[in-house]
Amino acid sequence: MRRAAIVLICVAVVVLAGVGYYYYWHQTGANSAKTSGAAPALVSLLPAQSPYILYADLESLRKSAFLAKLVAIAPSVNEDPDYGQFVRETGFDYTRDLDHIAFAMLPKSPEPEVWTVAEGRFDEQKIVAYAVRVGRVEQRNGRTTYIVPAGRTADEVEFSFIAPGRIQMISKQKGISAAVAPGGAIASDAAMREHVSRVAGAAIFAVLSTDALPKDVTIGTARLDEVQTVLHGIHWLSIAVMPDGQDLRIVLEGDATSTAEAIQLELGLEGFRILGRGILTDPATRKQLTKEGANSLDNMIQRVGISRDGQRVRLSVSLSPDTLNGLAAPPPAMKQTTPVLPPAGTKPAR
Repeated sequence: MRRAAIVLICVAVVVLAGVGYYYYWHQTGANSAKTSGAAPALVSLLPAQSPYILYADLESLRKSAFLAKLVAIAPSVNEDPDYGQFVRETGFDYTRDLDHIAFAMLPKSPEPEVWTVAEGRFDEQKIVAYAVRVGRVEQRNGRTTYIVPAGRTADEVEFSFIAPGRIQMISKQKGISAAVAPGGAIASDAAMREHVSRVAGAAIFAVLSTDALPKDVTIGTARLDEVQTVLHGIHWLSIAVMPDGQDLRIVLEGDATSTAEAIQLELGLEGFRILGRGILTDPATRKQLTKEGANSLDNMIQRVGISRDGQRVRLSVSLSPDTLNGLAAPPPAMKQTTPVLPPAGTKPAR
């Protein structure tokens, strides 16, 4: 990994990890008050016309008992030497200094343009010195902007300090100006505003309009049209996470294009749940898992809730520390057998 890319990677690592582990969506009744509300201030700084918005309140997640348990049992990884050098030079470590982040994607061919607004504790003087050493400085719209090369030679990251404790970053193709100006992602799109408002109180949430995604865009090795095939019939997808005491409640919800599509999706999800339980009862499968791990997976599948409200389909589940303990349980120790040696003086059989 190139050192110049660290400025963006500090944020991207947290975003990807959050999306991979935690999804939460509000429930009706008492839980709805926990997630609905006005969009966080950082979200309003994202560009308009973005079909994908993600927000993470990392400050609150660091207080989560479930997350602390997850970190405690996660396998340790060797710190990347480039990131370690970045921390030493700038004093910024995303694990402790990054508090809030908002993220947007503008689909462009062949790769999307990524906007990020981060809030935390930044030593501006040290970060600027680092950026000047590995990149260049330009003036954009009356603001000092720092441009550093990304991990690939065709990409670059430009960032600027927009307020005390706030950084705006744009990852794009080298030499191509940003597609739009920041601001207005929520105010300019009634549908996006309505979907964001229903999950804005969650610690992590994301809203995706699948209709706005072009078919020729790739993210890594995956084409978005392949993802759209999986999400056939779903034109809005909302995902988020909210710690719930010792547990982590996970919910994913999709808005279908019709009631018929929603019913089909609901039946498909129920089928996958039945299939999953059937796989776990297969002796061949259970031999590949620890007893604790198999029981945890089975319990998790049983706790999955699938429901439909008109054209909206919801999948929810609560994860507990016991679930993590079961999945992290070490496999049973293999019995050691002592080889039987022939009596002394006996010639080995041919």
